[in-house]
Amino acid sequence: AKRAGVSKGTVYLYFKSKEELLRAAVRDSVVPIVDEGDDIEVEAEGTSAELLRQLLQRWLEEFEERGLAGVPKLVMSEAGNFPELAQDYMTHVVQRSRRLFARVIKRGIREGEFRKVDVREAVQVLLTPVLYSQIHAASLGPYDPGLMERGRFLDAHLDFFLRAVRVEPQGVS
Repeated sequence: AKRAGVSKGTVYLYFKSKEELLRAAVRDSVVPIVDEGDDIEVEAEGTSAELLRQLLQRWLEEFEERGLAGVPKLVMSEAGNFPELAQDYMTHVVQRSRRLFARVIKRGIREGEFRKVDVREAVQVLLTPVLYSQIHAASLGPYDPGLMERGRFLDAHLDFFLRAVRVEPQGVS
């Protein structure tokens, strides 16, 4: 309401409840980031490792640039009060993102870039630290003198992940 220059009451002319407002905010702000990820995947020509990096960098950049870094924390903290909001977020953001990254990992396996892994587990291992880093930065980040810069965290995380899934070159044991 403050950003739009209107009263709180005006907001509730358009939204019946706080939950409906939150659901619309997620739908209109976060879902387009997932849509963009789908578009990037369809147009990708590089390796699967490069695509994973591109998708995760874009994800974090978009959340930050759009002022949405705190949304995952907000949704998690409000899940008990607004279960429909949590379900919406799971359906339209988390599950879609998991499917996107699963497709990329499967592509890497199919093309011989990645070894055969349990794709569902690999997606969890890839995405959970990224989500936690967003939540941590949005909540404890201002008080954490050891907080890694976003790019350094992503580089380190992807380095660990890719070492675990890449096919070892022949002759290396």
